[in-house]
Amino acid sequence: MTDELTEIDGVGPAIAESLRDAGFETVDDVMTASADELAEVHGIGEKSAKDILTREPGAGGRDPKLTHEVQTSIANMLQQGHSVAAACRCNGIGQSTFYEWLEKADKQGEGIYADFADEVASARGMGEATLVDDLLEMAREKKDTKAILSVLKNRFPESWGEVEEGDEGSTVEVFLTADREQS
Repeated sequence: MTDELTEIDGVGPAIAESLRDAGFETVDDVMTASADELAEVHGIGEKSAKDILTREPGAGGRDPKLTHEVQTSIANMLQQGHSVAAACRCNGIGQSTFYEWLEKADKQGEGIYADFADEVASARGMGEATLVDDLLEMAREKKDTKAILSVLKNRFPESWGEVEEGDEGSTVEVFLTADREQS
C-alpha cells in the first residue's frame, strides 16, 4: 500500500507511512489533496507539501544529505581513527543514515552511494593501519612486549591466538627478554 506512495518524487518510506496514517492511500489521493492538507501530515510541512504537488515527474526528491563534502569529511575522520558515531555527529547525520547509505551502495553499482562505500572502506583501512603503526612504534620504544603480542594475537589469531585445550596444531614457545644479547 505505501509502496505505491513512494513512487511520488520526494516521498520515501517514512513519509509514505505518515501519509497512509493520515488517510492518503493512493498516489491520486495525494496529488488531488491541497498543500494545506498535506502540510498537516506528520513529517511533511508546508514547503515539502508544495514541492510534492508541484514537482515535475522524475525530478527527484529532496537533496540528499550525502554530498561530496560530507563524504570527504566522514572519510577523513574515519581515516584519523575516529568512530563512525563521532563522524556522523560531526556531519549532522545519524548512524542509521550512515548505514542506510552503505546498504544503498550494495544495490548501486555506480553513483554517490557506491563512491561513499568505497571511500569509507578505504578510510577505515588506512585509519586502522595508521593506528596499528603508531601502537607498534610506541610499544617498541617502550619495549612493551605485551602490546606487541596483543596486536599479533588480534591480527593473526590462527598463529598467535589462544589455543583451546584439545585443539590440534603445533605450539610455539616464545621467550621475551628485555635485553637481547649482542653477538
